[in-house]
Amino acid sequence: MSTKLLQLLRVCCLWIVLWLVLSLAIGTPLAYGDSFTPIFTTVGCMGACGVPIGAVTMFTPETGTFTSLTFAGLTDSSVFMNAGEKPTDQYNWDVEVVVSTIPPFPLELDAHIDESGGVPPMCVGVKGTSSCGTLTWAPVPTPEPSSLILAGTTLLGMGLLYWRRKKVSPTRLAPSTEKR
Repeated sequence: MSTKLLQLLRVCCLWIVLWLVLSLAIGTPLAYGDSFTPIFTTVGCMGACGVPIGAVTMFTPETGTFTSLTFAGLTDSSVFMNAGEKPTDQYNWDVEVVVSTIPPFPLELDAHIDESGGVPPMCVGVKGTSSCGTLTWAPVPTPEPSSLILAGTTLLGMGLLYWRRKKVSPTRLAPSTEKR
């Protein structure tokens, strides 16, 4: 094969590999191991309804997901969502401040998150004591390490191509006219 044809094949192969890596990086769907921020509303609550504060949560659909809610200064850090539930599902939440059954009988928070199937809850909110509503999840924007690596690799590859083009002169690429 001629030298020009080999160089053309090398450049084409490089661009095909870069295109494949880029398409795989862009085409990968949002993983369930990503972090999500809860967005609470008081849809379905009548009365003096309050909204809890939720922790940023990492979904693990295989084993179930734990999160924590804070309401009226109390925190329930053992709120469990069943295995198989996804951040794209629709949820209802409810919280209630109750008296503990363990002496000295302090106040504690009883919080629940359930998959709703789109049906809003019904409850009467009492300020600082109980509330309910709907819950959705928003992904936390984080730069993916793979996209940063991809950008760095692309810049490195383009720099190498530029350096190689400057180093190899057009006269060296021409077939030699000398007889051997």
